[in-house]
Formats: sequence, C-alpha cells, structure tokens
Amino acid sequence: MITLTDYHKLCVWWSIQKFNPPTIDDLPMINGELQGVIVSQDDIDICAGFIIDTSIKNGAMFEYLVANFFVKDRELRDEAFSFLFEVVFEISRKMGKKYLFTSVKNQSLINRYEKVGFKKASVGTVEMIKSL
Repeated sequence: MITLTDYHKLCVWWSIQKFNPPTIDDLPMINGELQGVIVSQDDIDICAGFIIDTSIKNGAMFEYLVANFFVKDRELRDEAFSFLFEVVFEISRKMGKKYLFTSVKNQSLINRYEKVGFKKASVGTVEMIKSL
C-alpha cells in the first residue's frame, strides 16, 4: 500500500510526466491511510495507482496511475503494471465492487487499461470541474 511518505516521490513521477500532481487532500484516504497500491521490486518502486471508493454501490475509480520514469526496463514495467492491476482488481472485489472506471487521455495509458480488459465507454469527452 502507498504510505504518506510515498506521496512526495509520486509527485516527482507525475511532474516528470507533465501531470499536475493531486494534492494529498485530493487522494483517497480512509482512517488516515492512502487507498493506493505501489509496486516495487528489489527495493525499487516501479508504479502506483489509487482506488477511489464512490457513492456508486458497485463501482470504484482507479486513478492517478503513474510509473517511475527512471525505470527504463520495459518488460519490468509491464510486469509491474500487470501485477498492480491484479492487486487493484482483488482489492476492489473485496470492497464489493463489480466494476472499475477511470478517465484517461494518454494513449499509452489507454493501451495499458485495454490490455487488462477495460473497455472504452466514451471518446472525445471533456472533463470539467468547479471548485466550491
């Protein structure tokens, strides 16, 4: 699981990949613990993502997927992502969820999601947000 001390490392990963890091307050947290998974091998963190429980009884979101830019071994990264998805699927099932959804625009991320069974629900939409 992702810890609060991992947050700063993930911010570096997001920034390198030109993604504005979410604030710590925007990440899913239950009882003071971040609801995310980080995959490591030989003490090297490779990729991470967050499970966001929703008010939708059967669904959750899987968001903020990110990889360690400094891990250049493509096969290792692919294996780590596959393992990450397996863990997230299992956690989501234990939460009683029947489906996961996400919002993605980066084509390589779209390909990763499709590789593990995600289907496109819509194309060409614009996400909008309003601060309250």
